[in-house]
Amino acid sequence: MGARNAGKAVVGSATAALVAMCAVILLTSGTGEEGWRVVVRATARTSLVLFTAAYVASSLRAFHQGAATKWLLANRRYVGLSYAVSHTLHLAAIVVLSRVDADFETSAVALVFGGLAYVFLYAMALTSSDRAVAAMGIANWRRLH
Repeated sequence: MGARNAGKAVVGSATAALVAMCAVILLTSGTGEEGWRVVVRATARTSLVLFTAAYVASSLRAFHQGAATKWLLANRRYVGLSYAVSHTLHLAAIVVLSRVDADFETSAVALVFGGLAYVFLYAMALTSSDRAVAAMGIANWRRLH
């Protein structure tokens, strides 16, 4: 797999695919409540896949020494950043859904814990660089990640 399929290109490709997915869903399901509910579910699923892939990359590589696991481990940072993009689209879809669905409600607990999850998500995304590791120190970086 060449440079076009590695590094920052992974995030760019994932972002393009995720935005296209959301657009297709809204074109086929409409921009009302149902369309946004489908986007919320779809982005939840893509977030789960991307998060899981980034999380298990080193374990998969230890289990199987193939080209795919080598690529995944080498690009784990960018798969994780793609997860951040996917989950940002998920959050945006929830916000829009809350505006188009008059009956949309969420609990204070969901807002607090969901908000905290997004704080950690963005903290990890913002510190996903060699420069951030050097500035934070490896021990602090590992605590966060």
